[in-house]
Amino acid sequence: NFGASPASDAFGHLPYRSGIPIKKVSSVGQGAVIAVYEGHDANIAISVDGRVQCVLEMERLFGQRYYMPPKNKSAFREAWLETLFVVRDRCECEEGPCPRRYDTGVVVMPSTQAVRGIVEEVFVIKKWKSVEHAEAHAFMAYHASPFRSAR
Repeated sequence: NFGASPASDAFGHLPYRSGIPIKKVSSVGQGAVIAVYEGHDANIAISVDGRVQCVLEMERLFGQRYYMPPKNKSAFREAWLETLFVVRDRCECEEGPCPRRYDTGVVVMPSTQAVRGIVEEVFVIKKWKSVEHAEAHAFMAYHASPFRSAR
C-alpha cells in the first residue's frame, strides 16, 4: 500500500507505505538542477522546476557500452569537459536553451571532488548536494513519474 507523501513532504521523502516514509532523502528543490554521475553508465541530467529536460549518457557520446570515465586525471577531465560542452551547446529545454547557471548541482555518490570542479569550469553552480546511487534512481523515477501513487 504505497502512496504519495503529503504535499508538504513531496520533495523530502520517497513514497509512503502505511503512513511511514520509506526513506527520507535530501530535497534538491525547484529551479535549475544539474546532476552528474561518474560511475558505470556515467551521465549528466538537467531538470528545471522538477521537470527533466536533458539527459546525456556518456556511453552514447563515446560509443562505449557502460562507459566509465578514465582513471587518468587528464583523460578524466578531458572526457568530462567534452561531455559538458555537448550538454551546454546541444541540449534544449522546454523554454529554449538550457540554463548555464544552476541553483543546485547534484553529485551521485560515490564520486570524486574533481568532477564538481570540472562542472564549474563550464557552468555556474550555486550549491552542491550529494545523493547515494540507489536513491538517485528511486528519486528520479518517483518524481519524473506522472503518478502520485503506486496503487
